[in-house]
Amino acid sequence: NYRPDIIGTRNGDIHYFTFGTSDAVADSIQYISVTTDGITNQIHKMNAVDSVTGSAPPVAGFRYVDGDSCFILYSGPEAHSVWNARGCTGDPIGILNISAPVRYSLSQNYPNPFNPVTRINFSIPVRGYVRLALFDLLGKEVAMLVNSDKEAGSYIIDFNASAIPSGVYFYKLESGEFKETKKMLVVK
Repeated sequence: NYRPDIIGTRNGDIHYFTFGTSDAVADSIQYISVTTDGITNQIHKMNAVDSVTGSAPPVAGFRYVDGDSCFILYSGPEAHSVWNARGCTGDPIGILNISAPVRYSLSQNYPNPFNPVTRINFSIPVRGYVRLALFDLLGKEVAMLVNSDKEAGSYIIDFNASAIPSGVYFYKLESGEFKETKKMLVVK
């Protein structure tokens, strides 16, 4: 057996994913879960997975969904299909793997101008509180996109501007000492 490739929590339980062998399970990806009481330790062959659109580098990682974590796994030595555990709900907000960012960054939204949906990417190199908010030209906050603790990683936020009028807006990312603001244009 090898050290865990990824570790995370889901519904309060700790989950480990690693490669290894055992008498009960042939060479395969193995899933070990430990409940919050620390008693349960189970090994499962990873066959209860659903394929999802996209690809991942040849490492394992977690797909973060609003404080819950659903795993993703690669299927070979190169980038292949992404797999995730059954029972995961919600839209993914990013993928964290061993290529964690080394600096803070906030990308320009795309598309820009847009109607009504645009995508905002940001990265944080360390775990911390993250706030991503949208402001109008007068500096009034019109939407809160992220307002929570986040693990180090890269995140994708799809923003739907259906509820706000056309115009110029600013979005601001704050985490630790990092602050950056970008401009976006909603055209309806």
